Amino acid sequence: MTTPRAQHAPNSIAIERSTPPTATATVADGRWRRVELMFWLLPLAAFFLLPGYRVLGSQILIVGLFALSLDLILGYAGIVSLGHAAFFGTGAYAVGLAAKYGWSEPISALALGARSPAPSSAFWSCAAMI
Repeated sequence: MTTPRAQHAPNSIAIERSTPPTATATVADGRWRRVELMFWLLPLAAFFLLPGYRVLGSQILIVGLFALSLDLILGYAGIVSLGHAAFFGTGAYAVGLAAKYGWSEPISALALGARSPAPSSAFWSCAAMI
């Protein structure tokens, strides 16, 4: 008994084609699971229900953001970046010094921490071009 595939030339390969999958999954179709929703709702609830732990929560989120960004640069790009940690440390050191000498306003300290690595990054960028 011969199959339709056996009727091809002896050196040819028959390729069975299937219909391409359609992308119909949306957020309304249940792409978000309960565990994923709880991941986002738990910190939001902790912000309102545990106001005494906001500093600890912000520190956890900052370090988590640092770990996530380092994971992205190591995982997807394969780049070992010690400069990444140096800029993070420079910002933290600047904010620590400002807090030690009486700067107690957190929003402007956040801006200071974000802007303080800029001079060192400009220096090292120019040094790398030479």
